[in-house]
Amino acid sequence: MKFKNPIARLTLSLEVFAYILPVVLLSYFIIIGGNFFTVLNIFIPGVVAGSLLTLIGASIIRWLLLRSAFHSLNSPGELNDAALRDIKLKLLLYPRYEAKSLFFRYTIGVGLATFLISLGTEMTMVRIIVIISGTLMVIPVNAIFFMFQSEISLSQYLEDGRLAKIIISKESCKPLTVFSKILISIISVLIPPLVIFATFMTLMNLKLMQLEYLAVHIIFVSFIMIVTSISAAYFFAKSIKKTVSGIEQSLDNMARGDLGANFIPMITVDEVGSMSGFMNRLLMKIREVISLILGMSGELTAAAGEMSVTAENFSRQSQTTAATVEEITS
Repeated sequence: MKFKNPIARLTLSLEVFAYILPVVLLSYFIIIGGNFFTVLNIFIPGVVAGSLLTLIGASIIRWLLLRSAFHSLNSPGELNDAALRDIKLKLLLYPRYEAKSLFFRYTIGVGLATFLISLGTEMTMVRIIVIISGTLMVIPVNAIFFMFQSEISLSQYLEDGRLAKIIISKESCKPLTVFSKILISIISVLIPPLVIFATFMTLMNLKLMQLEYLAVHIIFVSFIMIVTSISAAYFFAKSIKKTVSGIEQSLDNMARGDLGANFIPMITVDEVGSMSGFMNRLLMKIREVISLILGMSGELTAAAGEMSVTAENFSRQSQTTAATVEEITS
């Protein structure tokens, strides 16, 4: 099976979301909280420069990390189980890298943007606090989206029959439990509204921020925040559903006696992903038992055939002996 531009597809699915929702949310929050309306001609170029730096850097690192795995999968030669296992582990664990990398990406990107903005305007303590709090607000929700979307994007490659048949133990992949994923998702979704409203209310009570049409700004920021949170939750549910659907289909095939079905691909490293490995082991054991029974049945059939031939020969010999005895008696 040939995979066309898998890394480019993954990059597109991740970065389009990041720069449409979380980056817009962060930028708008900083503009409002830091009162950058009067210096947008300086603020926007700084944000663009920081975004481009992290986008290019992340794309290059992503290509370097995944290039060898997809190159091996696309190569015409046969891959041994050890090589396939390494590739599968790399693809399974890669979503965690995407989630963790955002902490460094935002630190570098926002840091560069802040530095460039400070060259053209004054960076007060209030602005610095707003930038830091906004960054910490956006990172978690963007990180969980990157992890879940990476799982979904890479699942189509993990469905390759060569990788699906490789069983990965829980000890090899250090699973992240479903409970932990749900807890992290809930906390990440709750952080943005708390930070937004706490920051706005604090700055306004201290009379460090004066906003016209405050309700409009809050509605706009809340809308982006809600869409971002719902998107992350949707891809989390989609990631779990994909594996559960595969297990359901496999159980249905086994119930109908169809043991020739393909292996269930393991696309996550949580309990749901482990279930696919257990189902594949069960399917392999059932196939082995059926194969053993068929083999023993064949041996019994051959033995029965030999016994039938022996009985027939004995019958013929008995008839010959009877005829001889009759002749001797005569």
